[in-house]
Amino acid sequence: MPRFLKSLFIIVLAGGAVAAQAADGQRAFTIGVENLQYAPLFTTSQGNEYNGFAREVLDAFAQEQGYTFRYVPLPVQRLLTVYLQDNNLDFKFPDNPAWQVQRKAGYEISYSAPLIVSLEGAMVLPRNKGKPLNKLHSLGTVLGFTPHPYRAPLQAHQLALTTAPSFEGLLRHALAGHVDAIYINIDVGRHLLADQLDRPDGLVFDPDLPHAPSNFSLSSRRHADVIEQFTRFLQRQRPLLQQLRAKYKIVDQPIT
Repeated sequence: MPRFLKSLFIIVLAGGAVAAQAADGQRAFTIGVENLQYAPLFTTSQGNEYNGFAREVLDAFAQEQGYTFRYVPLPVQRLLTVYLQDNNLDFKFPDNPAWQVQRKAGYEISYSAPLIVSLEGAMVLPRNKGKPLNKLHSLGTVLGFTPHPYRAPLQAHQLALTTAPSFEGLLRHALAGHVDAIYINIDVGRHLLADQLDRPDGLVFDPDLPHAPSNFSLSSRRHADVIEQFTRFLQRQRPLLQQLRAKYKIVDQPIT
């Protein structure tokens, strides 16, 4: 079976009865998630098992409310298409009101408070930290990601943009000096450098270069009441969130 049809088949099985009753009487929901290796924030195993910080927070909320969550991993762009057009998903994570605004036009979507408040910015070789933006010639990012704080110099052709198919590949390019800087989620970059590449100090975040908060929320087109419940859960369970952030080594960022 083609992978695209297989993914849709999985969604139909998982979410056929939207907000259905689980066997034990709990309300069952499907959450569309990104099939992306984005540890420690979230990641999908080869067996399509969803894990990481986000999974623990969402599961804690579901347990408190007596819900059952089923996670449906899909490629980033396909996930949004299925979420908007096929009505087989109750929720989408991650989401943000500022993402894909044109594609979402005409849809009524509810967003929770941020579940993850992280930071995206430039990582560079230690010897290049402090080099001003006008001295950089190339910027790398992962295919499909947009380095918004660098839009102006990129459009003015002051920076050449290169892409890699994976975050690990992106980091390897930077470690080899093939690009001057890479735009990446700082928590993800640090995790991969330490756990996958065994180069924890190979690249460093340069706070003097453009960077931006990366806020990840839960969204829904049909369950605004659950979104409100989840926002209250996040406000009420700040000690749990702090504990999990420490567990996954996620650097605290101010909620904006």
